[in-house]
Parts: sequence; C-alpha cells; structure tokens
Amino acid sequence: MLCGAIPGQEDGNVRFVRENNLGWWTPFPEDVLSRLRVLQRMDTRRKDSVPMA
Repeated sequence: MLCGAIPGQEDGNVRFVRENNLGWWTPFPEDVLSRLRVLQRMDTRRKDSVPMA
C-alpha cells in the first residue's frame, strides 16, 4: 500500500504499482484504515483455506 509519494520523484513508482496491480495507491488518510481491513480479511481467508496438520 502506497500512502504517499514525493511529487516528481516517486510518481513513476506509483504508476508502476498501479499498472501492474502490485498494490494500492491510497493517498488519503481516511482510506488507509479501510484498505488495512481488506488486507486483514484477505489474510484471514488465506489462513482458513490452509489445512491444519
């Protein structure tokens, strides 16, 4: 998750991440928490799908 970028210096990084679906561009602080919740749910589903030994 990218939460900020230095204008003119990191714009290419943001573009690369977005174009290649490598993460989220979340420049607004109010959106960070909702993205973290999505990540938490994804992690929980992944753990639930792994068989226990």
